[in-house]
Amino acid sequence: MDEQVLGHWMAIDFVKTIEEFTPYRKNWKGSMFLTGLDFEPSESVTFSFSTGQHAPNRWSRGEIYYSDERPSRYELKTFNGQEYLFMEWVGGDVTIRGQKPWYYVFKKE
Repeated sequence: MDEQVLGHWMAIDFVKTIEEFTPYRKNWKGSMFLTGLDFEPSESVTFSFSTGQHAPNRWSRGEIYYSDERPSRYELKTFNGQEYLFMEWVGGDVTIRGQKPWYYVFKKE
């Protein structure tokens, strides 16, 4: 278990690479499809979407299992004393076309 991720995380950006993220400037100009993550100690993580829907999934240290193709990796990074969670978005572009995943960026609420 990764106790640092427990709780609610709110999506704040969507970036092509982690290095592209800047805490004081939003890169993604549109609305975000994935709006939040709720990590529970029971290894359950619930996705919240802009449509109002919620989807339960499983997680373990460093990985979220929402795709049958491959898990989505996540990592924590600190910028100016604030912790951010970066999660790969593994969709058809990644699993079918072989492209590199983009990253949702989350801030803990």
